Amino acid sequence: MKSYITILIMIFLASCASKERQCILDGKIVGEKKETLLLFKASKFPNIEAEIPISDSVFSHTIDFSYPEAYELIFKDEFESGSMTVTSFFSEKGTVKFVLKPRGRPYDNKIIGGPINSELNNYTALLRTMFWDEVMKYSDSLRILMDNGTALSDETNEVLEQLRETKSDSVRGLLYNELKYLENTGKKYAPKANKYTQIQDSIQNLRKLWEFNYIEKNTSILSYYKFMVSIKETAKSCCWQPVDIELTNKAQSNLDRYIRAFPKHPYNEIIQNTINGLLNIHSGGRFIDFNLPDIEGQNISLSTIVKENKLTLLDFWSTWCGPCLRTNKELIPIYEQYREKGFEILGVTHVYGKPDSLISFIQNHNYPWPNVIDFDGKNGLWDKYNLSNQAGGLFLINASGQIVGVNLTAAKIKETLEEILN
Repeated sequence: MKSYITILIMIFLASCASKERQCILDGKIVGEKKETLLLFKASKFPNIEAEIPISDSVFSHTIDFSYPEAYELIFKDEFESGSMTVTSFFSEKGTVKFVLKPRGRPYDNKIIGGPINSELNNYTALLRTMFWDEVMKYSDSLRILMDNGTALSDETNEVLEQLRETKSDSVRGLLYNELKYLENTGKKYAPKANKYTQIQDSIQNLRKLWEFNYIEKNTSILSYYKFMVSIKETAKSCCWQPVDIELTNKAQSNLDRYIRAFPKHPYNEIIQNTINGLLNIHSGGRFIDFNLPDIEGQNISLSTIVKENKLTLLDFWSTWCGPCLRTNKELIPIYEQYREKGFEILGVTHVYGKPDSLISFIQNHNYPWPNVIDFDGKNGLWDKYNLSNQAGGLFLINASGQIVGVNLTAAKIKETLEEILN
């Protein structure tokens, strides 16, 4: 009898604890009629947490959470089109109310509920006054040039025309690289548009400095979230190049401060993984080991595969990543040619929720190399390899564990194999 009462008490306490960790979203849509909102955790975008139906321009949803985190709402049709407005908010105990305007700007939307969201509103208003209004002025000018067809340089228009005409995946990959080169060298836009982008960049640099100081001077959930965004942007922009050790030391110092303030927050591991990726994942760096199950449930260790082969290609990919799938298709004959000479590929993908469709996808594509799955992103591999918010990436690793190539084309991989294995 006593044990039965104990169980009832535990159930009651668990129920109370659950209620204390519920965030109720209560919103209405103003203007354009919409059918569905997508809910994302900001730290796991673009993995969808929930689809929220909209009925008579109102919606409601409940989030069960352990720690306050940043979430994002995006209208489903806008997300699928790629042209979208993101509404950010934090999960807080109680009700968070929304008034959303489709296809508007983020600051057109209203979010009311909880002290963290109040801090977020003040932060956003300050950014708008100091930076965003000025940035948008030049964005509007750029949009006019784009509508007139005078924004892009002749070189960019020529590459885009070739992209429209080609049917070759390999040529398409080279052309995308050419577009990236034009963007990185300031040759993407015509002179007038280029002037606008340079002014925007200077304003954005001032914003980043202001946000850096905000992160340094504050220790709140909001500043912690901004720190996570900042370190992920650094990882993305470094393009797998060695990073200044002073920067990573400063990042580690900030992280240690936040861990002391929020010892069990999920951002701790995400940011630590990203810092480790900045330190290690680049040409000349060393791979980060992991042990994950394949589609049959058998665990595979990356370090074991690296030791057993002369060259290992670590292939991160997603089912929705067209370039990843095209590259995988190009890699099949290369793999068949060199697998007996000391070349191995280890595919890595991830899935949230039930894995059935992913396993069927892998089987239907007949990849001849092993593929492992990071279920629900629990191993944080996308953060460890600086792939946050990206669909995939390729890392060529030699037998001693050194990364000798990052995001090489299939043709360049074959060329490297010919040099080393023949």
